[in-house]
Amino acid sequence: MRRVELLWLLLVLPLGCGQGASPNSTATSASAGPAQSAPVLPDFEPVAPSASAAPAVAPSASGSAEAPAEKPRAALRRSVAGELVTRARALELSDEQKSKLDAVEEKLAGSPTDDEDTKNAYKLFFAALLDGVKTGQVVEQKLLPHYATLDRIARARAAAEATALGELHGLLEEDQRKELIAGLRKKYPTAAEKAAADAKATKEGKAKKPNAAAEETRRADRHKRRSARVTKLLELDEKQQQRVGSVLIRFDTELRNRAQRDARDRRMRALLAAFDKPTFTAAGLDLGRGPRSRVADRVAYVNALLAILKVDQRDKLARTLERPTSKRWGAAIVGDTGPADDD
Repeated sequence: MRRVELLWLLLVLPLGCGQGASPNSTATSASAGPAQSAPVLPDFEPVAPSASAAPAVAPSASGSAEAPAEKPRAALRRSVAGELVTRARALELSDEQKSKLDAVEEKLAGSPTDDEDTKNAYKLFFAALLDGVKTGQVVEQKLLPHYATLDRIARARAAAEATALGELHGLLEEDQRKELIAGLRKKYPTAAEKAAADAKATKEGKAKKPNAAAEETRRADRHKRRSARVTKLLELDEKQQQRVGSVLIRFDTELRNRAQRDARDRRMRALLAAFDKPTFTAAGLDLGRGPRSRVADRVAYVNALLAILKVDQRDKLARTLERPTSKRWGAAIVGDTGPADDD
């Protein structure tokens, strides 16, 4: 993978669209080697080799051949729709239902064209961001074409997910649907359900007592470590340290990640409520808006830093972003990465 592409994928967190198709192989003899799987971006489930890519099964001594391997599953995005479809696999399904579920999964696997467009948008986006770091400001106007590409692909994904969910609802029997929903509701309880569970645990003496003082100490220590890393990396003076410290608090990654997880939980609960009805439509449901808000958040963070840095410090920041060995595009600058799902 090229250096700039890898860095941008790390910058925007695990985002993008999955590689739904596997390359074909014409292995027709014992000398044919195993097929190579298509590359998979980090926010997708691994893609199993396709049935056509597997070497042919040699006949046994009795002349009979082994049973063909089960058709591999498509790679799904880690969205609320993807999780619902994946969980459906655990249900007791008929052969006809399994075949229909395969088709539903294919709809969620993503288009190879959209995959390529997304990667190109990220590369161009990163180039514009890096240019802004070197000049002292990331100009939003230069990012608009790349935002438009990401928005277009996000809309196409949402439409595909809505169609797939409708087909999933149609292929499941009522009792299967109830079982699927009940399992997911345990994972995504409402605030009232959480409160009831906490009250029950307290009554039974099993509740974990929250320690607000310990939590505040842990948060302060994390902020101190991040401030120290940024100070060392960019060689900040005392006044700059105070200003950058305020920026780090404003863009606290842990709080933002928690907010993203809470938003995803709300989306899942809304989806389950709609899916529980005899008739289902995804119209009006928030299935995830794609990466734009998170990318824009990173741009705002970088611009906040640039307003404080001197020219030589901007160069240090640019070199940090360009380093191929800089994990998480310089975790010392950004901090911990967020969840893998869409905003």
